[in-house]
Amino acid sequence: MGALSALSDVLLYRLLEDIKTGTYASVAAATAAAVATNTRQMWIAGIRVGIMLATIVLFAMWIYRAASNTRALGAKDMTFTPGWAVGYYFIPILNWWYPYQAMKEIWKASKAPDAWEAARRGSVLPWWWLFYLLSGLFGYVVYMVASAAHDIDDLRIASVFMAISSVLSVTSIIIAVVLVKQVHRMQMSHVRQPA
Repeated sequence: MGALSALSDVLLYRLLEDIKTGTYASVAAATAAAVATNTRQMWIAGIRVGIMLATIVLFAMWIYRAASNTRALGAKDMTFTPGWAVGYYFIPILNWWYPYQAMKEIWKASKAPDAWEAARRGSVLPWWWLFYLLSGLFGYVVYMVASAAHDIDDLRIASVFMAISSVLSVTSIIIAVVLVKQVHRMQMSHVRQPA
């Protein structure tokens, strides 16, 4: 969906460029193209919001379960409870650092439950966190730039930021999927199969 959103943002940019350069034969033709583009953008935004909310819920459930699993595997004296591993995402200021720390703890405890404090964090963690933060930051920038837009040039700039935001979101999601798979694989490697 993010790739479709980025494509739609590029098409919006082209529409605005065409309107600015006078490519359309009439005002009616430009208006019809703008209305069609706006409708497409609204549908994509609505679908993205629905997918985003579902993703937030599922990822929060996975974090809670992964943090609980580390304790079931034998990790002791962990700093972040399963509830706080999720809860820190929703507390302003603290959500800039504590979720990363909680995920690092989950990673280390998944890798070596008996000696998790000495385990090394995975190389995917900083990339996941960087793209998570960049995605959120650019989402905020898009909101600010689009809210302040007064003319076609402002809207063109906003559409560029929207496309960048979409690409960052897709990248963040891909890295998060890699993270989830690696933590799952590590946790499953500690589970004894019944004979």
